Amino acid sequence: LSGLSTMTLTADVARQLGIEGKGSGVVIVGVEDGSPADEAGLRRGDVILECDHSPVNGLDEFRRIAAGIRPDNTVLIFVNRGGRKFFITLGS
Repeated sequence: LSGLSTMTLTADVARQLGIEGKGSGVVIVGVEDGSPADEAGLRRGDVILECDHSPVNGLDEFRRIAAGIRPDNTVLIFVNRGGRKFFITLGS
C-alpha cells in the first residue's frame, strides 16, 4: 500500500465527494506516480471501505490493517468512487 496518502473520511468530505452515508472509511488524498496503487488505478478522492477483507472505519484501523500485509501479498481493496463501489487488487 505504499504510494498512498490517506485521511479519515468525515461526513463533510463524504458530501463533497458525492457519497451518501455517515462517512466511514479513508479517503485517498494522494497517489504516487508509478506506485502499485497508481498502477492498480486508485485515484485521489477514492474512499477505501475495506482492505484485505476487513472493514476500514478510520485511519488508525487502515494503518493497522496495512501494517499486517506482507509486501509480496496481493491485497483486495473495496473502493467507493463517487458512489460507485468496486474491488481493486494490488499485487506485487
